[in-house]
Amino acid sequence: MTWQPITGWEVRPFTITIYDTEKLPKCPSHQVMLLSSSPALLS
Repeated sequence: MTWQPITGWEVRPFTITIYDTEKLPKCPSHQVMLLSSSPALLS
């Protein structure tokens, strides 16, 4: 799996579904939460 920056949150469809970009503030803390909740993205 290729790792992509979370700049536009366009990593995987399930990621967009779980984390609504319109409801979540764009801050590093949510990026860390995203990575912590989705370890498969780091594989």
